[in-house]
Amino acid sequence: MKIGIITYHFARNYGAILQCYALQEQLCSMGHDVWVLNYQNVRQERNNSLHHKRDGFLSNLAVNVALLPFELKRRSKERKFAEYESSHLHLTPRFYAIEEMRDFVNKEGFDLLISGSDQVFNPNIADFDEAFLFPFETSARKGSFAASLGSATETELAPFSDDLASFDVLCVRENTDAPVVNRLCGRSPEVVDDPVFLLDSKRWAQAVDTSVEDRGYVLGYYINKEASVRYLELTEQVASELGLPLKVINVRYGRDSFKPEMITDAGPEDFLKLFAGASFVCTDSFHGTAFSLLFGKRFVSFEPKSNSSDFRKRDLLSKVGEPWRSVAVDSTSASALVSELCGRSAPAAQDGIGRVREAQLLFLEKMTKEN
Repeated sequence: MKIGIITYHFARNYGAILQCYALQEQLCSMGHDVWVLNYQNVRQERNNSLHHKRDGFLSNLAVNVALLPFELKRRSKERKFAEYESSHLHLTPRFYAIEEMRDFVNKEGFDLLISGSDQVFNPNIADFDEAFLFPFETSARKGSFAASLGSATETELAPFSDDLASFDVLCVRENTDAPVVNRLCGRSPEVVDDPVFLLDSKRWAQAVDTSVEDRGYVLGYYINKEASVRYLELTEQVASELGLPLKVINVRYGRDSFKPEMITDAGPEDFLKLFAGASFVCTDSFHGTAFSLLFGKRFVSFEPKSNSSDFRKRDLLSKVGEPWRSVAVDSTSASALVSELCGRSAPAAQDGIGRVREAQLLFLEKMTKEN
């Protein structure tokens, strides 16, 4: 079967590119001819440019001047992502418009188009595009795999209900997303987890020629800019209590980026190696949480606020029986909860992850079954 995958493969985001690689590799191992649909419109290209191009001239200039001290490291990181994308993903020709992608998949005779994983059903994201919903006629079947709404509400996704209704098979990533999609298109989607779980820790480690072991450091990895100061404080607390050095994968460049523990040019392979070798992980990232579980690491999964409407990490942790590893950093008990986690052993989540993977594989078998 000839399969095309569309997702945020172009984003300079570790989870985005690694989940795409995992789905591609699993489908290839099942004997399919798999391609990543290399769609990126001009706006997405601008948003993911090495140099800031999102705003007006003066604003862009100010941001780029402020980032000059990190120019070499940022170029190094960009090069690593570009190399990983070109060497690990089976990319189609580049498409700038939905019509170009439509014409290509119809001409090349694709049998199945898959949207996902990641937040391809979240219109609130700056890089969202209706292309993720395949809004065109095609002889190929349309499906989604572990698609996420992120923080999007039913009202925000409603303008795309007709696109969703055109899918032959629907699958979302979070339990909380299923009833929303059901109300919008009258069909109940299945729920499976992020594609990174399709590959076990051994396959991930082998992919970057490393091993999963305790190399004696605490790893920090954060996405939320506003809460990052508090995240770093709590991570430093963990390092102090465990008596271990600290390493932080830096994704937001600023004054803290000059600290010696900051790694400012990590590429996807560096990311995997750092997680595989950590003794303890502090993260607010969904994929940071996922790889902590996969590699069997002691960890804490931060939430910026107790009333956060983003259920992705908490939903995952509940599925694998580790809900208490989620800590809201605005809580007065956050420091005490983190301290308690320092004394806990690594998660006993492998049985839960095994069930997650089994459900994923069963769904992929059904999705790829010829009509």
